[in-house]
Amino acid sequence: MLLALLGADGQLNVFTGDKDAEVFIDGQFVAKEQVLKQALQSGTHYLQVKKNGQVLKSRTVEIQDDKLETVVLEDFVDYKTNVPSRGSLDVEALRVRETRGNLAFGVFGGSPASGLSLKWWPLERVGLQAIGFANNNNTVRDTRAGGRLLWALNESVYQSSTFTIYLALGVGRSALLFVDEADGESATYDLQELAFGLEFRVADFFQTNSNERRHIVIDKDTSALDILLVELLLGVGEFFLRTAHWNIEIGAERTFTRYFASGAAPSTDYLNLKFSGGCHIYF
Repeated sequence: MLLALLGADGQLNVFTGDKDAEVFIDGQFVAKEQVLKQALQSGTHYLQVKKNGQVLKSRTVEIQDDKLETVVLEDFVDYKTNVPSRGSLDVEALRVRETRGNLAFGVFGGSPASGLSLKWWPLERVGLQAIGFANNNNTVRDTRAGGRLLWALNESVYQSSTFTIYLALGVGRSALLFVDEADGESATYDLQELAFGLEFRVADFFQTNSNERRHIVIDKDTSALDILLVELLLGVGEFFLRTAHWNIEIGAERTFTRYFASGAAPSTDYLNLKFSGGCHIYF
């Protein structure tokens, strides 16, 4: 697709040295192997080089008035190894994460306080997570709240989304009250944790066929409403599996427990190994 626009102010050359490499400018395919004197408006443009559907290099280029900018990819690894450079992965991971979104909502369990989770990445490598849950009925009152600081140790691109290794530091409190007619017994748990985790999208590990068709077997008693309901459920499930990012973690958790009841056990303080997990949808 031709990117040249009327009134373009500058030009761009791109040399890859690989006849199978594909050059994209601002998300649009331009040519294979090389680009010669591509007319572009002055300003910043996003350059990608792909091979076999995989991104090998990503970078920005500055186009200036009446100047020819030339980009040579000799400083990156040989494409024939099919191994992208570390620099290209970092740039592409940042771009994909910005496209994915930095705010997520979901559920998380096994953290300092399990429950509904809200995650926000205000900075490139720093994130915040708030977790809470409340369940009140006639016999049990269970409330939990916690906060976590997330630090992205490494972020890369796998298929079309990010694959993140991170460190989590969290604190929380859980309160449990058992209620009966005679007396109530309660306990609070002050929690601290340090954990290493992975965040990834399950859909990236499966090959999808864009030409596949769904077949639904129906009989004479099947109503149109039943078919619509099945399609809705399948659509929601497919959307969730395609978009949800999953977390798995391992770490250490310190729990300080206090009991409030006559004849209750003394307070305890202990450290144990913990596993956490959950899923979030970014928007």
